[in-house]
Parts: sequence; structure tokens; C-alpha cells
Amino acid sequence: MKVDYSFYHGWQNIAKRLEVANREEYQMLVNEASANAEPALAKKPANDSDSPLFVNNIDTDWQKEAFKTGKIQEHTLGVSGGNETVTYNVSLNYFDHTGTIVGSGPGYTRYGLRVNTDFKHQRFKFGESLGFTGVDQNFMTFVHDGTPLGYIVGAIPTLPVYDNTTKNGFGSASQTIHGSYTANAIGFNSTLQSKTDRNRLIGNIYGEYAILEDLKFRLSLGYERTDWRDFNFQPKYDFGWFYVNNIAKMNDWRGYGYTGTIEGTLSYDKIIGKNIISAIAGYSVLQSAISRVQAHAEGFSEPYFPVLSNGTSGISVTGYEEENRLLSYFGRVNYSFNDKYLLTATIRRDASSRFSRQNRWGTFPSLALGWKMHNERFMKALPFISQFKLRASYGLLGNQEIPSYQYEAVINPYAHAVFGNQLAPGATQLEFATPDIKWESRESHNIGLDAGFLGNKITLTVEYYQNTSKDMLLRVRIPESTGVYNWKSPFVNGASVENSGWEFQAGYKNTSGGLTYGFNAYLTTLKNKVLSLGYGDQPIGDGITRTEVGGEVGALYGWVTDGLFQTQDEIDQLNRKSPIGRYQEVLTRPGDIRFKDINGRDANGKLTGKPDGKIDDDDRTFLGSAIPDVSFGISANLAFKAFDLSVMASGVSGNLIYNGLRASLEYGGGWDNYAKNSLNRWTPANTDTEVPRVVMFDPNKNNRASARWLEKGDYLRITTVQLGYSLPKKVLSKLKMSRLRVYVSGQNLLTLTGYTGFDPDFGNDGLFNRAIDQGLAPNRNFNAYAGGLPNPRSFMAGVQLGF
Repeated sequence: MKVDYSFYHGWQNIAKRLEVANREEYQMLVNEASANAEPALAKKPANDSDSPLFVNNIDTDWQKEAFKTGKIQEHTLGVSGGNETVTYNVSLNYFDHTGTIVGSGPGYTRYGLRVNTDFKHQRFKFGESLGFTGVDQNFMTFVHDGTPLGYIVGAIPTLPVYDNTTKNGFGSASQTIHGSYTANAIGFNSTLQSKTDRNRLIGNIYGEYAILEDLKFRLSLGYERTDWRDFNFQPKYDFGWFYVNNIAKMNDWRGYGYTGTIEGTLSYDKIIGKNIISAIAGYSVLQSAISRVQAHAEGFSEPYFPVLSNGTSGISVTGYEEENRLLSYFGRVNYSFNDKYLLTATIRRDASSRFSRQNRWGTFPSLALGWKMHNERFMKALPFISQFKLRASYGLLGNQEIPSYQYEAVINPYAHAVFGNQLAPGATQLEFATPDIKWESRESHNIGLDAGFLGNKITLTVEYYQNTSKDMLLRVRIPESTGVYNWKSPFVNGASVENSGWEFQAGYKNTSGGLTYGFNAYLTTLKNKVLSLGYGDQPIGDGITRTEVGGEVGALYGWVTDGLFQTQDEIDQLNRKSPIGRYQEVLTRPGDIRFKDINGRDANGKLTGKPDGKIDDDDRTFLGSAIPDVSFGISANLAFKAFDLSVMASGVSGNLIYNGLRASLEYGGGWDNYAKNSLNRWTPANTDTEVPRVVMFDPNKNNRASARWLEKGDYLRITTVQLGYSLPKKVLSKLKMSRLRVYVSGQNLLTLTGYTGFDPDFGNDGLFNRAIDQGLAPNRNFNAYAGGLPNPRSFMAGVQLGF
């Protein structure tokens, strides 16, 4: 029997802060913006030194107040052993993480158990795998969907975090006193509740029988089930102005989902002289189902005990169920001749219930060829070459990952209406059907070279790839006048996109004396091109990003800036030349941004690509790529006697980011806080600047989507540094141990970038809305519990034991 135990404990923090105005700077800027309005606006009492409500004793640094040190720990215990007949492996795991924001969330706790056993007797082998995972998760809460990060950064410094005179004990802004609609994000995260519980069971059992020495049949059965509860509770609260809730509300979602699989395979492995043949054929059946119930109740009284029966109003219960199946037949052949010439051929035939009967089946073949040139006789004259392999492949993969029943309409049979003081029964269509949707396919072409030199001390891989996604399944927006919200727009096979580029990998490893060291590096290039968009190839997106045939997915789109207006005469001259009497928006004044006139229309309404004397939507253009040209990384490993050191770094280059957080802070037209950069705004005494004037409501729309907010997304990040010490074997044997290693580690220690936001590495909002930084989580799926925070910097210490 072997026993292994590992443990680490760590601390996390958000390393970066955005520079915003303090109290005095904020009051100066907001008062100036009010004075610049036409007509001028009166100062708000909190910012008026002549008012008894003037704030001069509060200067809240919201980022300092909101960001805290998070903690993370993990324990893993494993027991394994066996003999020639039976082997076993049992492991226990516990993980706990508290986030970096003050309040009830985010927090994440996971505990798990896994058991694996394998039995073998003559021609028969069977085994099982059983795993259980439980998750308790608290989310960062906020009154709106999305992230409160922007509200933390933009909160006014004249508002306190805590206020004992308010209902919930947190500071709240008054529109009449402060002007701002600031939401106290710390207060919301401390008052509201949002959590989820997940219990997941995964089981698999298999049996394998050797019919002949080279022919085996294997049957496996799998089952996975997740039971969940999502809970949200909003007590009565008053955080000022828009943020008042006079009725306590609860939502309670409960349900389960399961997936069952049956897979049977017949495999054949044979060596005939210089020929090696390996083949497999099989089938699989997969069935998945989801069932959930949502309960809602309101009117809870204090002290709160939020269960459904304690609600006094608004009680409702709704339910939902869905089911889907996937049937697959597949086969694969691997062939090698004389360890020189290699071939792999695969084919799949899949049927999915997510499509209508006429489009249910898809066929997906692949072929790969390889040539080990280093085994050829003519290569023996080059002894420094250890490996030299050429390879090429072609493959077609299918995708059916969309919600069920998209090819059928959804009807609400309870859309009743009142006519003539009587209730008339009715029904309405909730979602549009697209019965012709079919499998999305991805066609891949690769050609590559794998090489090794000097006994594979030096390795090199070079590959060119071209991947084309065809008939991509995506939602296409339709007018909301149809009664369908955008998030319920129908799925269509609406696009074809090509990605191509090069991948390079290089490595070196060596041992010299007591030092063992190695280096690895990779670099990948990417060129993206939209081949079609379906249904007339109409462009998708009309805001910050736009996707057109021939261009890139989610290219950044907007107006081009041309400096600032310095005098009223400049504005008047352009207005006189304009065919509509004005060049830009109403109330353009010195200190406002001048946008470039780059496009007009002829008498037939077609774009000419020539100025027309006015700024409108036609003057928007593509501003740059949201997709990095290059992704790269490097790692180094060194070991000297009992010490080991590893360092990893990664980065990207060649992309632009729309800095939405900076756009909100440099808006210059409201009562929320301002970026420190706004102190360099245009004034009659400060004309040598690129920052426009501050003026309430931004009449010239200086804040519009333009090149002003684009920044280079290049970065190089030190992702991991780990230093460890392992106890020598002589000492371990005396202690009857197989391993004892202690280590310290750091993650995301340093990011070299010119990007001024929190983090240049963040998630995209779908396929077409790319590189728009509004403060979302770095990865919405994996790090959803992070609640929209930047990648934290982590420091950890751990131990690994073996007995």
C-alpha cells in the first residue's frame, strides 16, 4: 500500500489599482462639468462649500476599502496498492477559497472522493470508477446582472462605506445631495445572498474480454448525475435613489441533471513482420436530461427565515424539463510499416436529437499520415539527428452543443387577455423555430515536423494549421418587436470562419554535474477570416465590434478621432461647410473631440468613402483587431541536488482592447467619480492636451465608441514561480517515507503591459463581442465564482508526503 498526502495554503490579492480622483479633485471636476453645461447647472450640496451639506470630512478610497486578501487551501489524500490480480486507488480532496472582495462573496468550497479498482483474471478484466464532488459556493452579489467592479472604481469619494444611520448600515448616495447614482457595491455584497450547492456523482463500470489474443471486446456503462440548489435572497434595503427594495424577495431553484452512456468496442492489435496494425470499431449511446423547479416568494418579515412558506405574496412555482440523446458509430485504424510509415484513419457517424429528423445525422472522417525519416538508412549519416518526423492530417469534427428543441417552436398556452371585462384564453409564441438547423462542422488541415537532436537534448516542432468552422451554430438577433428577447433569438447555421497560422515549439534539456535543467518555449500565430455569415451575409454587431465577411470576427469598430477643437471659429467654419449646417452634434464647443469625416453617401444612398461634411454613423470604421496575432510562452526547470525551481511565463501580442472601464471613468459628463487623468482635461488655460473638457451629459458625445478607448493588449506575464526542496532518499528511508517535498510558489507575480486597465487577460462576451473590458471575469465558466474580478496575485506554501 502507498499513501500520498499533499497540502498547500496561499494568499491572494488584486495587485493593481486604477487611479481616480480624491475628494477635492472630484468636487472640483464635477463642479466644473456642471458650470460647463448649457445652461449651467447648480452645484450639488455635497460639493458646494457654501452649503451646510458640503462634504469635507469624507474621502473614501473605494478600491482600498473593497479589495481584501483572499485565502486558498487544498488538501489531497491518496491511498493506492494492489497485486497482479487487483489494483485500487482511493483519493480524498478538499479545496477552499475565499475571494478578494469584502462581503459575503465570492467563496468556493469543494470536497471530493474518488475510488478506482481494476480486476484481472485470465482473459477477463473489469473495473469501476466512482467519484463524488460536493460544492458550496457564494457569489459576489449586486443589484444588477454582471460585475460590481465598475461601481467600486467609479464610486464617489464623498460617500462613506458605512453609515449607522441608514437601514442597512451602509452609506447611500442621494441624487439631490450628491448628484451621483453611486451604488454601494460593498453594501450590496454584504447584504444580499446568492449561493449554490452542487452534488455530483460520476460512476463508470467496464468489462473487457479477450476473445482471441489479438481481439478484445469491451463494454462500459457510465452514469453522471448532478443535483443542485441555487438560492438568492434580497432583504429590504435602502442604498439610496435607484437602489431601494421595500419587499424582501427570494428565488429558490432546485433540480438535477444526468447523463447515461453505453459504449461497446471491438479492438484488434496485431504485429505481422514489419507491420503493426491496431484497429477499433464501436458504438455509443448517450442520454442526458435536466429537470428543475423554480420557486419565488415575497413579503418576508424580519427576522428573516427565507423559505417558500414564509412568503406572504408573489408566491409562484415553475418547472422545466428537457432530454436529448446522441447515438454514435465509430471506427479507427492505426498502421505502421517498419516503424517508418504511419497511417491513422478514423470515421464517426453521429445522430443528435438536438436536430430535426432530416438533419439528425452527421459523418466526420479524419486521416493522418506520418514519416519517420530518422529511421531511413540515408539518415544514418547524420548521427546528431535523433528524430525527424514529417506528418500531415485532415479531419472533420462535429458540434451539436446547443439547447434542446431549437428546431421546434415554444408556445406559452397561458397568455390570456381581458376583452370586454372578460378573461379570454390565448397563447403566444415565446421562441421562433429554426427547423433547418444542422450539425456545425470544423474542417482541420495540419502539416508538421517533429525533430530531435543530440539524443533529443534539443527538440523542435513546427506546424502549419488551417481550421475552418462551417455552418456555425449561433444566435442571430431579430427585432424585439417580434416579442423575442435577444438572449432568446433563434439558433441558425449562421457563419463560416477560418483560422490559420503557425505553431512553433522548442526545448532543451541537459544534465551537468549535479545540475539538471531544461527550457521549453512555444509561439503560435493566428489569422482569422470570416468566410460567410449566412442569410445574405449581413454584418453582425453595430456597436463597439462588428463582424463582416472578409474581415475578422469581432473587429473593433467606431469613430476616428482628430484631436480637440481649440476655438469656436474652428467649429463655426466646419458648420458653415456642412450640408446640414453642423459638422458634429449640437453644442460642440472648444475642448470637445473632433471626429474624422471619412464617409458619405451618393444620391442613390451608397457609401462613397469620401467626406460629406458631417459626422454620423456612416463615419464609423474598423479600428483594429481584437484577436492577438501571436501567443507565446516559456518555461524553465532547474534541479540541483535536493532543490528544484520552475518558472513559467506567457503572453500575447498584436491585439487591441476596448477599455470600457477607462471610458466610464473618463466620461467627463456625470456625477460619478473621475479618472485621475481627467485632471489634465482641456481648459482655456490648458490647451496642450488630448483629454477633452468635462461637461455634464457630454453633448458632443466625446465618450462614444472611438479609437480614443483602444489600447494595445500586449502583455508578458510571469504565471508561475515555484521553489521546492525534497528530502534526500537516505533520510527518507530512515523515516520509512517515499517522499517529502516542501515548496513555495507564486502565481501571476508580474505582468508587463502598457494596458491601463486591471488586467489585459479577460473573457469575451460570446463569439462576436470581443476585447471589450468592462471588468468581467478572466474566464466566465471556470472562474465564475470569482464574480468578475481580475486575475489575482497568489502566494502559496505547500508540502507533499509519500509513505
